[in-house]
Amino acid sequence: MTYSKLQSPDCPSTPPPSPTHHTPYPKQPPNFDDSLVHINVLLVDQNHPEFKTRYGSVGRSVDVDFNCLDVLITLQTWVVILDFFGIGSTANNHAVKVFPMSPKPVPGHPLYESDIREEETTEAVNTKVDLKVHSLSLVLNKKLNELARASVSKLSAHLEMLDGNLALQGSLGSLSLSDLTPHGDLYRERFTTRGGEALIFNIHKYGQPDPYLEREYDIKVSLEMASVQYVHTQRFQAEVVAFIQHFTQLQDVLGRQRAAMEGQAVRDHPQRASRVLLDIEAGAPVILIPESSQSTRVIVANLGQLRVQNCFLPAGAHGTFAFQDKVEKLSMVHAFFPSLVSHTAYLSMHTELGFVLPFIY
Repeated sequence: MTYSKLQSPDCPSTPPPSPTHHTPYPKQPPNFDDSLVHINVLLVDQNHPEFKTRYGSVGRSVDVDFNCLDVLITLQTWVVILDFFGIGSTANNHAVKVFPMSPKPVPGHPLYESDIREEETTEAVNTKVDLKVHSLSLVLNKKLNELARASVSKLSAHLEMLDGNLALQGSLGSLSLSDLTPHGDLYRERFTTRGGEALIFNIHKYGQPDPYLEREYDIKVSLEMASVQYVHTQRFQAEVVAFIQHFTQLQDVLGRQRAAMEGQAVRDHPQRASRVLLDIEAGAPVILIPESSQSTRVIVANLGQLRVQNCFLPAGAHGTFAFQDKVEKLSMVHAFFPSLVSHTAYLSMHTELGFVLPFIY
């Protein structure tokens, strides 16, 4: 009989040799698949000796895994929530940098050292976030009624906020958009996808403004979609666009307030809209255009393999047209069709302001 066989299960061979209570321990760790959420947070001090080499200058790493998540989006609430996490419109986007008239500080001078310490204390923390949601439901809520519901499965996203810039990559298993307005009884499902992986997205956004247009874009959006079906009506599209515009307007107001509270000069003129560079690829999209939200007469368009790309050119470059060209075209229309001038001008004005969003294929 060997020594190991003489040992009692209540007296382990490793120290301490005192008897312990026999408590059965499961051979495998418990299964947490049914848990609501798992959250792991890693905070790294910027003064850590391996802050740059080992952690890549990332001070905050967050890993979140949701099982099932239902989100009700109201404009005012989510503008404040995103502002709390430093996402969206910030004070730096609305402040006018006023350079002091005092002489340039010299290294070694006490004022120079205090300025350095102040800049170090206000430096943003680089953040990485990994998010997984097995089942996600987003409801866009207006004051009087619900607008739309987006149902997503198998959401996986990776977010990086480094040096003021934002990068977001991820994928969706399935996606559907439902019309919850009183006019959506006949065409409830507005956007549906088919296939194992419905959407792969990649978004990059610069944090600092670009007043001299030195960059190629401000925001870049790359989308790869599987087979999709979209039902378009002007009423629902206009309400969704108005909801998004109202959201950006509230972010703009909050950013101005932040800049004013920090003692910075606030821009008194509207900012230039962000240049969004698009690269969208969809496999066999089908678009249904009803005569109205209450009509069963529809136009069906099967676009096959769809690829949408855009670029930004300076005014006067080849491929662009000036405002004078529009005036000349309106003058010709007035000469031949006087009764259509007011209607044509109305459509031209709304197209210039961005309220008309035609299909590009």
